[in-house]
Amino acid sequence: MLKKKRKHTIMDKQVTHLQPKVYVKRSEVSLIKVSYDEKEPNNSDIIKLRVADSVILTKFSRDSFEIQIERSLSFKPESIFAIKIIAGAKLEINQELTNDNFESEESEKEYIEKNLQKFANHTQVCKAFSMTIAQLTSVFGRIPIITSDEVVEKA
Repeated sequence: MLKKKRKHTIMDKQVTHLQPKVYVKRSEVSLIKVSYDEKEPNNSDIIKLRVADSVILTKFSRDSFEIQIERSLSFKPESIFAIKIIAGAKLEINQELTNDNFESEESEKEYIEKNLQKFANHTQVCKAFSMTIAQLTSVFGRIPIITSDEVVEKA
């Protein structure tokens, strides 16, 4: 006796690969700190630019959560200057669309922690960081450094 194999439809594949989602109603962003530290020039032949982002979850509830986003720009070996920008964001969760997507508050928090960079991008903070760094680095006729998402390391 032969068993029939069940054919998967496109709908089946979509359903099996769906992840729960957190829907955000609105976000509030505030600048926490900007630092620009001048460094002694380095006579090295090769100086590498390093741009890194880090995002941490600072507060969580079923209604909202808060994240802290940091972008740092430095040179290896240490030279010229270093810049660090820190911002905070409060994101309000749309409970009508979100709450049924998770079995528990803990599973919702885990999902948020795994997707912090996506939520940071939702707030447009990273684009503002790039603009701020370009403005700081263009002072006194220097060429501005544009920190697009392609050059940023995730710290």
